Amino acid sequence: MIDFSATINDLKGNPLKQDGEDVTLRDTCTNALLAAFQGEQQDGKTKMSRWKLAQRIHDAKEPIELTAGDVTLLKEVVSKAYSAAVVGPAWTLLDPAEK
Repeated sequence: MIDFSATINDLKGNPLKQDGEDVTLRDTCTNALLAAFQGEQQDGKTKMSRWKLAQRIHDAKEPIELTAGDVTLLKEVVSKAYSAAVVGPAWTLLDPAEK
């Protein structure tokens, strides 16, 4: 189960902020899923699949279960969209074995 309301924390354990708000795993993953990356060609099916997963994460009020494939996709897009300061804590929340 993954809690997408968890905050993305810096090395000192403080939540990262954007526009004065704590950055959550929900924000990080949905933004990365909805992003278009230079050099990446997405067909309509891929875009729709990513949008559906982003919607599911956005709407989650409690921790949710994801498939291994969904977790792999999230780790991939988060690593493309963000620096190590976000990737490290996000991957740790997505897959605790990454610690």
